[in-house]
Amino acid sequence: MLRNNGIGLAASQVGIPRRLFIVGIGDEPLRVFINPHIIARSQETTEFEEGCLSFPGLYFNVVRPLAVDIEAVDMHGKPLRISADGLLARVIQHEYDHLDGILFIDRVSPVKRKRALAHYGRMLKM
Repeated sequence: MLRNNGIGLAASQVGIPRRLFIVGIGDEPLRVFINPHIIARSQETTEFEEGCLSFPGLYFNVVRPLAVDIEAVDMHGKPLRISADGLLARVIQHEYDHLDGILFIDRVSPVKRKRALAHYGRMLKM
C-alpha cells in the first residue's frame, strides 16, 4: 500500500478472506480495523476524486457521506470506535466497501463505469 502511495487497503484486495482493512493517511500511524461495522453515516454528502490500488491510474469523483461512525477491533484485540469526517471518513467507507465486494467504480454512473472497465482492460493488455 505505502509503496504505491495508497492510503487504504482491504484484506480482500490481496486475497485474504477476512473483514479487515488498514488506513494510513499522511504522517498518522496506520490504523487497523478488524471486523468493522459502520454504525452511522451523516446525511450530508460530499463529492471527491477517488482512486484505488485495484485499478491503478483510474480516478473518478464519488459521492459519499461526509462523516461516519465505525466500530471495530484494533490490532491489539481492543474495541475501537471512531467518529470520522473528511478524508478519513472517505477512506474508511472506500475500504469498508471492499469488504462487501463493492468497488469505487460501482459508485459512479453506468457510462463512467463502462469507460473505466474498458480503460482498465486496455491497460491490462499492455
